[in-house]
Amino acid sequence: MAAALANGKPWRPSLPPEAREKLDEFEQRAGADFPDLGPRHFDRQGKPMTLADWAEAMEDAEYRVVANDVVESWEISTVWLGLNHGFGPGPPLIFETMVFDNSPEGLAESRAAVEAVFPGRGKAVPLGPDAFQNRYATEAEALKGHEEAVVAATAGLIRRYEDDEDD
Repeated sequence: MAAALANGKPWRPSLPPEAREKLDEFEQRAGADFPDLGPRHFDRQGKPMTLADWAEAMEDAEYRVVANDVVESWEISTVWLGLNHGFGPGPPLIFETMVFDNSPEGLAESRAAVEAVFPGRGKAVPLGPDAFQNRYATEAEALKGHEEAVVAATAGLIRRYEDDEDD
């Protein structure tokens, strides 16, 4: 496996051999059932990787997180998904930027929504509702999108959903 952490160090496999074998078997069956889909999992450089390698990389926060910034109550998070979220023609979309509303109102809204479905778990919700989301094919595009979201948050251009109701 050629994937490396953001700091350039290779990450170490952590899946037990029996788990890796099961994931490899599953991936082979899925590929036989859906041959037209092509590769589904990609490393940060956009190269196809196995399901088992993807699962191991997902365990490593240093590999997953591309950038994270906080501007007032907005948290801007850009991550490597590794799984193609393009769902159609075009390059695989394997990175995502989201902006979360971590204001007291936003956190209360998210926690209440989780509590309604999973009683007793709402207090553990660390992020407010998302106010923005975009996906990208390359890490360079994702970093540019992240910076644009930081600039928008800094300039006050991102609004909470309830603010949109006034328009």
